[in-house]
Amino acid sequence: MQTFECRLKGNDHGTRIVARTSGKAKSQYLSFIRDPCPDAKYQDIRCRSLGAPQSSDDFKRVARSRGVPFAKVGMRVTVNGRPGAIVGHNESGNFDVLFDGVDFPMNCHPNWMMTYYAEDGSVLAEFTE
Repeated sequence: MQTFECRLKGNDHGTRIVARTSGKAKSQYLSFIRDPCPDAKYQDIRCRSLGAPQSSDDFKRVARSRGVPFAKVGMRVTVNGRPGAIVGHNESGNFDVLFDGVDFPMNCHPNWMMTYYAEDGSVLAEFTE
């Protein structure tokens, strides 16, 4: 899991995306910009690695407000029994989780059927409802 900055060729504004590979980051970026830029092509996207996932101040605020201040981007979780990793947050105040074997993140409530794991694999917190 890495953080990538993706942007359209010739544009200085980039968007940070957490993904497994640069190709998957480009695909996610393309899906995000399809509405405002319907003519954008995969080949027009420039993508560079920024390294390990980082939790933004906005992400930390969402985590605190949802009662999981220990949560961070890149953290392993299971949601309703499905393993994955937190890759960000969204406007609904939920986390974006990239499940193993899936290419695009899904919107998940931080307190619904979610188990959070420490780096050593031990359980940090578990929400069963």
